[in-house]
Amino acid sequence: GTNRSTFEFGLPMAIPFSNNPKRATWLEVNPSVRVYTTNNNPTLITQAGKSQQQALFLLENHLSHNFTSKFWLGGSLRYQYGGALELDEVKQDNKVNILGGSVDAGYQLLPFFSLSANYGRIIKGDNNARSNMFRISGLLIYVNTKKLKNQAAVPVAAK
Repeated sequence: GTNRSTFEFGLPMAIPFSNNPKRATWLEVNPSVRVYTTNNNPTLITQAGKSQQQALFLLENHLSHNFTSKFWLGGSLRYQYGGALELDEVKQDNKVNILGGSVDAGYQLLPFFSLSANYGRIIKGDNNARSNMFRISGLLIYVNTKKLKNQAAVPVAAK
């Protein structure tokens, strides 16, 4: 719907703070930049023949801890900067400068199904940006265990 391509380049990192896999604590950090191509067919509402968007810089951080083998809690921070638009080469005053955060919880109901919930909001932002979000997600994982068992039976040298 944006009539353009977006390319995201990042350096994701996962840092463990615990040697106990059943009570793992992780810090995930992902600095990234999104680069956008020119849109030569923007929506009519812009009344422009061409729109361009400057790069958007993001820094995402997630800290999570497993309290049991099935239950975890976490917190997240996300900072965004840049991304201002140009319509027909006229700069718009809409650069993003926002810090958001969330509190997250998850539970593994079955080995192949988990539920998570989070509440997030904009903590501080330019242009009177405001947002609140509550989300519930389910994750269903399919793994072909028969194929995994067959691969495990093959000697390492043959792989």
